[in-house]
Amino acid sequence: MAPDWLKMNRDKSGGWRNHLYQGPVDPKLLRDKKRLQAMVQALVASHLADKSHLFSDLEQAYSLLHRIRLFLHLYLALTDNLKEELEDKSLTILNELNTERVQLQALSIWSVSNATDAPQLWKAAQRRRGVSVMPWRAAVSFAEQAHFASDHHWICQYRYDKALHEMALRHGGLSQMGAGLRDTDAQVRENASRQMNAWLKDMGVEGEELFRLQAKLARKKRFNFAGIDASEKTLEIARRVALERGPRLSKAYYEFKCRTQKVKGEKPVWHDRYVEDENTPHQNMAWRDVKERVLSCISALHNDVGKAANRLISSNNLIQPQGRGGGFTTPVFYNHKRRIEAGPFIYAPFDGSGDSARTLAHELGHGVHAYLSAQLGPMQCDGGWAVAETIALTFEHLCLADDREALADQDFAMLVHQPAIAMFERELGVVDNDIPVDAIWISALRGHYGADVSLQGYEPFWRRHSSTLSMPGYPMAYLLGWALAGYVGQRIEGYEERMKQPLLDVLKAGGNLGFDEAASILGVRDMGELIHGAFDRAHARLEAPTSMQSMQIEPMVKEIKATLPQEDGNEEVRNLSDVRETRTPKRVRRSKIR
Repeated sequence: MAPDWLKMNRDKSGGWRNHLYQGPVDPKLLRDKKRLQAMVQALVASHLADKSHLFSDLEQAYSLLHRIRLFLHLYLALTDNLKEELEDKSLTILNELNTERVQLQALSIWSVSNATDAPQLWKAAQRRRGVSVMPWRAAVSFAEQAHFASDHHWICQYRYDKALHEMALRHGGLSQMGAGLRDTDAQVRENASRQMNAWLKDMGVEGEELFRLQAKLARKKRFNFAGIDASEKTLEIARRVALERGPRLSKAYYEFKCRTQKVKGEKPVWHDRYVEDENTPHQNMAWRDVKERVLSCISALHNDVGKAANRLISSNNLIQPQGRGGGFTTPVFYNHKRRIEAGPFIYAPFDGSGDSARTLAHELGHGVHAYLSAQLGPMQCDGGWAVAETIALTFEHLCLADDREALADQDFAMLVHQPAIAMFERELGVVDNDIPVDAIWISALRGHYGADVSLQGYEPFWRRHSSTLSMPGYPMAYLLGWALAGYVGQRIEGYEERMKQPLLDVLKAGGNLGFDEAASILGVRDMGELIHGAFDRAHARLEAPTSMQSMQIEPMVKEIKATLPQEDGNEEVRNLSDVRETRTPKRVRRSKIR
């Protein structure tokens, strides 16, 4: 169960409870809303009077807007038994804030001009994301376009998710249906699939129209690739490689899952990957042990990273509700003077399983990223999506280093399933409305899953991907992030000391660094090799020997590594996984994409 908001709104000294709001009708929130309006009006008036405004003034207004929006998002998402009038008030305020958002966005576009005192790194980041200098009226018109109305999109997702979960209750609840998909009995899994199929179809035509509308809007914003903050060339390389190599990886992965979980059938079915091994004892780790394990796994990183992680994981900023569910991490809260007031807050559900330990590692990565870049201020601290996921997935990758099956699951999710979702979003935004959405979904999955996996019963499952309604394009951030995280993990294994400072630099750079720049700092010289390398590692894991055989060859691998020449700046020492890969005869090395 999600905690009540008031349970989250505290710390050991009672400090930030006195600073943040207690609800949408909190007098302090309403006063800050009026203060924000006055600040924005003053900024606009100064601009129209040809008076230059300071970048710090813009930051102060933006920090207050960000604070109110972030609080309301969390309040709606986390509060149990939310009263209808408080929900309506929260949604009304979010809609009303759109006026200030448009004006601040127009002012920030104008600030890209060299005539302002905005930091050069911020200007460069904005230009990289497609923002150019334009006349004031054009900037306002640009900011008013519907596909930039982020709060409106978030509200659509919130209402859709709420309706979806209410409809799940008609079929016994989402947890019951999900448990059916994990059952070792094929008939139980098939019944659960039919049940979920019926549940998702309950959303009807309204849900379909909502997805289509958001996809059409996303097309105008290049499917929000500016939020990913990667170059078009890099995104095109990632899409091509995933489409080329996805089917083979999917086939190998399902063969691996069916073999290890003893799943029988003429053809693997899409939900076979969820089957739980009945012979594997259920993990029931203690929360303290999990925290210590995560901190130990990231100890290979810079001392500043470890200190930040220790501080976050031992504070009341870490929310640990019982039970499973998705985790998330908030950015930092700033007050109206641009000063850090609270956060980041890490929400990491825990049930004693390995999955919940992985969630903690992932969200801790986001938390450390937010913590170390917070000093840059509200307009420069938040990294692009792909950079943010690279950091979180690097933490996750380090904590899964000895868990072959967990890494294989993530390989499939990030390198096959996520790019399939991304293709679905793009296709939905460009095809005629006459083509059924179910058909578009299956076509996108088929391109990445290949012909060797049955997709029967998977047709309406696109309705579960509600993030499409507010963050289209996000799946590509996972693909890029996982590829770079795997590369970083491999480099740390061989050159730990040399990777500490570059990774810290990326963490501290916040939103001033794009994905391509971050990859370059971390040592990547060719994007095609980076993405192919992720698929190579995924295949090597699936084709690796059993644990007993691995134990027998480990000393030999270490002996071979010890005989290799040391790095001289031009020639790299092969790390442990490199040696293993060269011993895998089935591995196919791909040529570079130019």
